[in-house]
Amino acid sequence: MKRTILAILLVSLLSGCSTADRPTAGQTWLLESITIDGSSIDLTSANPITLEITDRNAVGGSSGCNLYFGELEFKARGAVTAGQFGGTEMACDKGMDVEAAYLAALGRVDQYTFSEFQLTLTADSSLTVLTYLLLRTAP
Repeated sequence: MKRTILAILLVSLLSGCSTADRPTAGQTWLLESITIDGSSIDLTSANPITLEITDRNAVGGSSGCNLYFGELEFKARGAVTAGQFGGTEMACDKGMDVEAAYLAALGRVDQYTFSEFQLTLTADSSLTVLTYLLLRTAP
């Protein structure tokens, strides 16, 4: 009897320890690499690009020069739907081409893979790939 109760408690405890299967609100991701139509884009000339998941499907961050906002709906089995995006319209001395490429790619994503420290968004049958590293998680 004691073993049965202990086994039930252990299963209950372990089932509560599962990790999230998709990104969640409060996470900020740093773009590590970007590939557009199979060609890598050099990020060394651009300011850092981030993706912050703020609430439900709301996202935003820095696109290098400007701030952007929009919607990404992370669904089951790695599907993601991109909504409309908008942002500020400042001009910068460097990285505007990278910013334009990033925002165009972000608006086309349709798949994602996710682990504790890495998020990958893909589009165009995986010819377009945005790879992020976890920067921080809000407490």
